Amino acid sequence: MSPFDRLLSAACAAGLLAAAQSAAAAPPTLFVTDLSRLTGGEYAAAVDINDAGEVIGYHVDAGGNGHPFLYSPVHGLIDFAALASAPAGTFLSVSDINDRGQVVGQWGTQGYLFTPKVGVQFLSDRASEGLQVNEAGEVVVHVQPGLTERWWQDTGTSVPVPMRGLALNERGDVAGYLQTGAGQQAAVWNTEGLRLLDTLPGSADSRANDIADDGTVVGAADFIDADGARHARAFLETATGDVLDLIGPTFNGLAVHSSATAIDAAGRVSGSYWTGEGDTRAFFWQTDAGALDVTSLLDPLADDGWLIHSLGE
Repeated sequence: MSPFDRLLSAACAAGLLAAAQSAAAAPPTLFVTDLSRLTGGEYAAAVDINDAGEVIGYHVDAGGNGHPFLYSPVHGLIDFAALASAPAGTFLSVSDINDRGQVVGQWGTQGYLFTPKVGVQFLSDRASEGLQVNEAGEVVVHVQPGLTERWWQDTGTSVPVPMRGLALNERGDVAGYLQTGAGQQAAVWNTEGLRLLDTLPGSADSRANDIADDGTVVGAADFIDADGARHARAFLETATGDVLDLIGPTFNGLAVHSSATAIDAAGRVSGSYWTGEGDTRAFFWQTDAGALDVTSLLDPLADDGWLIHSLGE
């Protein structure tokens, strides 16, 4: 779900993907809304979705200008800049939306929290960006230069987080990575302290991209081969330290890289995998069925591939 995850910068067809489970171990039923057709832009991407089906994202017009939007199943497509009363010409990004309809991102050079019928609160007086918000109004904030804070809406105050935070659960646990002299190591922080994750044995670097309320973390671990090339592998690590390799070095007969980007309350995971030739495809994983290539179910709707940025419950 983090905009800093490198998968999110890859070009993809725009759309909203909702996965609804039928029978156990059966493939998910996919319902697709092509948001790019609603925006009328040259390019569009959905960034996050909440349980009400509200989607935030952006589209790019013919002049190359980006426009954030809010899509509602009830109200349709809404210009988010107008909704937030942003002055014309203001740089405005959207990063996350919770079930209360609160949105975080960057307004000019400052991180913000937008609350419906209330308005905008700024998260720091320094250059910053709001990354993720939970239902309590707690926000993971990136603050320049390279710092992370956890901000509380109730008090308007924040505390420093001793790592690079990428995600936040309802308990206020922050997941991300710690930058060490040896590289990046996936980590979780809360008021009890910092916990470094084991992730996959033999990995050189790792990062946690999302965290469930029970403390289960998903992310990617990098391996370095004999030629010095890096290969990312999606992983899941439970709060008790059990680690799963979600995709492995090969998938559907191909040597692949992979990264898990989101996990929901049921433990279902989404992410992407890609080949050395740059072909990027989406996957969906659940405990009783393993990994499923979502792109194979969507094609030929998408010519450029699909990425899953977020999961609704």
